[in-house]
Amino acid sequence: MKDSEGNHSQASEIAGSPFHYDLTRRITHDLKAPIRQIIQLTDMLIEDNEGGLDEESVQTLNMMRERADKMGHLVEALRSLSNSFCRPLEMQNVVINDILADALNDSNLQPESLDLGEPMEIWTDREVSSRVFNNIFQNFLPPSEEWDRARFLLKLHKNPENDPALEIQIPDYPHEIKEKIGLVDYAAHGRQDLMQILLLAESAEAANRLGWKVFLHTGNKKDLLLNVYF
Repeated sequence: MKDSEGNHSQASEIAGSPFHYDLTRRITHDLKAPIRQIIQLTDMLIEDNEGGLDEESVQTLNMMRERADKMGHLVEALRSLSNSFCRPLEMQNVVINDILADALNDSNLQPESLDLGEPMEIWTDREVSSRVFNNIFQNFLPPSEEWDRARFLLKLHKNPENDPALEIQIPDYPHEIKEKIGLVDYAAHGRQDLMQILLLAESAEAANRLGWKVFLHTGNKKDLLLNVYF
């Protein structure tokens, strides 16, 4: 989307179903309490029986706590995904440079090269836009530990149609992606972490609602490119 008049936009606003949003909100809310109680109970058992539990019992309780904690994060991710699908958008003119800078600060990532250029305004929902880039910067990880997540280049520029566009370049990406793919396909590209898949899927759906085009590829080079056209 380009401006408040909707010029150069190829996306229509999808408000989603209020019923589905409310149902998901209620379910995720009701799941929070029992998950929190499991975590508190395992902590209590370990603390109250310190020194009285054998190693296997301690390992079992720690595993229960770890899995309950992970389930809590998944519930939050599901709630956030529901927001991306169903929450009505609050569109306004926003300086995209500021959103990118804030998302980078939140992720504690420092790109090798950062070029945000002059301030550029886009017609978007500030909260949803922030979620997209927070998720991308914090979960934009290949399925291989050999990749150095701190090595990337980020550039905000104008495309040939004079619209804002973002390019993130990751040098020496360990896998080849010849065809352009979206975030959802990338999220499932050899990943096993359901949390990362959910968060990147949320970003893909949110970007789609905002009318953004997002795709990734390596082409004939070893660098992975993520392009966002606003």
